[in-house]
Amino acid sequence: MERRDVLTLSAATGAAGALALGPVRFAAAAPAPGNGGGDGATLTRTVRGHLPPGTPDHVYVPVEVPPGVREIAVAYRYDRPDVPEGTVGNACDIGIFDERGTAPGGRGFRGWSGGARSAFFVRADDATPGYLPGP
Repeated sequence: MERRDVLTLSAATGAAGALALGPVRFAAAAPAPGNGGGDGATLTRTVRGHLPPGTPDHVYVPVEVPPGVREIAVAYRYDRPDVPEGTVGNACDIGIFDERGTAPGGRGFRGWSGGARSAFFVRADDATPGYLPGP
C-alpha cells in the first residue's frame, strides 16, 4: 500500500475541503435511558478505502450526527510500510470539525491530534486532550 492508505475509520469528520468522501450516516440516535427505554447502545460505522498517491493532503469524511447523540468516538488505522530511503513515508493525521466549517482554527474547529493519537472522543462535558467538548 502507498502513502495515505486508510484501512479503517470508526467515524470521522468534516464537511468541505480538498477532497470530501461520501457522508457516514446513522439512522437515529439511541434514546437516552429513562427517555424512551434506551439502553445506551453504541452504533458503529466503518469506512474502508485506499487513498492513492496524488490524493490531496486533506481528506474529509462527513459524518451526519443525529439529534440525541451523547458522544462521538473516532478511531483509525493505516498501513505503515517501509519506504525507500529519501522517500516520504505514510502519514495520517486525525481531527474533527463541526458544521460551522473546516477552516483550521475557524469556528468549526473542534480539535486535532495529528499523528499523535489514533483515537479520540468528544462529548458535551468532556473530550480527549486536544479536542473541545461541546454539543
